[in-house]
Amino acid sequence: MAWCLLGLAYVGTGQHAEAIDACRQALKINPQDPKAWCGLGGAYSLAGRYAEAIEACHQALKIEETSLSACP
Repeated sequence: MAWCLLGLAYVGTGQHAEAIDACRQALKINPQDPKAWCGLGGAYSLAGRYAEAIEACHQALKIEETSLSACP
């Protein structure tokens, strides 16, 4: 959870590469965390890495496919 929050903080300050790294760290701890996948997708999108953003969002939906709350 802390890595996800750090990723959000980095996104908020425009530090997209750092946000991507923080989300990846969160996923090393829990690869089944849909919020981490969603955060990674958002960071990728803001960094202009759209194909990777789409894949990360798909991963979030695979984990939590019945809920739209995977991404805040």
